[in-house]
Amino acid sequence: MRLRLPIIGAAALYLVGLLLVGLWPTHVDRNLDMVNRPPTTWLIDIFDLDPAQGYRIGEFSANILLFIPLGALALALLPRLGWLRVTALAGLFSVVIEVTQTIARPERTGSVADIVANTAGAAIGAIVVVLVLGRVGQHRR
Repeated sequence: MRLRLPIIGAAALYLVGLLLVGLWPTHVDRNLDMVNRPPTTWLIDIFDLDPAQGYRIGEFSANILLFIPLGALALALLPRLGWLRVTALAGLFSVVIEVTQTIARPERTGSVADIVANTAGAAIGAIVVVLVLGRVGQHRR
């Protein structure tokens, strides 16, 4: 039970941050000129991409990274759901965010690619928890 309270605290802080990013009135990277910054410039140079392609790949990867904690924290708090249900719920949560962006935030762009990336990130986070807990369980025996 001692470990549960810090996980709940981390999950609450993470969700506040995630909702701020997801529901911010404008694109959160609007003023950052991401096309001219690493790692986007690395992607462009290494794979000979045009700037728009490099940006899309960078944005997709960032969305995956953004949702890894959601899958990990959700499964750590609700292990009986299993990683597959946690992933499905994270995907549904992502759909809600993207639809809200489309309807309520005219300067934002809801995207199916974001839903795919967000769901993949949550799946990665949940699977990491399964692997870590499996190894911890093996060492306890």
